[in-house]
Amino acid sequence: MKFSFLMLITILVTSSSVLGQTKNDSTEQYIKLESGETIYGKTEIKKARFSKKTKIMFQEKQEYKLSQVHSLLTEDGYYRKTPSAIFLPNGELLKRTAQGNIDLFSSWVYSHTNNANEFGSISYSSRYTETHFSKQGGALLRVNYKNLMKNLNDNQESIQHLKRYQTLQYTKLGLGLAGTAIIFVSAKKLNKEQEFTSSIQIGLITGVIVSHLGWNTNLFQGDRLRKAIHAYNTN
Repeated sequence: MKFSFLMLITILVTSSSVLGQTKNDSTEQYIKLESGETIYGKTEIKKARFSKKTKIMFQEKQEYKLSQVHSLLTEDGYYRKTPSAIFLPNGELLKRTAQGNIDLFSSWVYSHTNNANEFGSISYSSRYTETHFSKQGGALLRVNYKNLMKNLNDNQESIQHLKRYQTLQYTKLGLGLAGTAIIFVSAKKLNKEQEFTSSIQIGLITGVIVSHLGWNTNLFQGDRLRKAIHAYNTN
């Protein structure tokens, strides 16, 4: 009887341990490997500043290479790895910064202030910039007009924002070409007359302003992409 009771306790403890390792608790940290295996435990990302090198530490002692990892959940949030590319053969870890029908993933961008302190050091800061998205947990894709048009085509409001984005694209191209043409004509006139007259000066300034207006549409284009994604997540 005593032996049976001890066996029962052993089986229960073992079962609890196995379940503890394989359960999928949404708040528990884990690493999902490219092999498909998921291991649960304290997970950290070690990333050198201004470097693409990334190390993933498991339980503060075991290191995994980026090439081995598919995705992971840390105390700081959920991360997924991008597909390999020419300059990033092992991919890059991106943090999920928005969640919904369309999840947004962002990469680190470092910047610095130009004000050195009395010791000569420079202060650095980091921010996230949204570069990729995933539709309902699918593949990671770049945030651009082509990919969004293909994946958000079942939402009319999103499509309207993307059409406005394309209109701004044509506007940018048109203003850029017009500005370049004005500058070219003014420069050609200057070369012919060999004198920097007021009309040539006005022409050059006008060309630069028109070209600059064209490039400024980038600010509005990015807003249209964000609104397209927001509409898809809220409708």
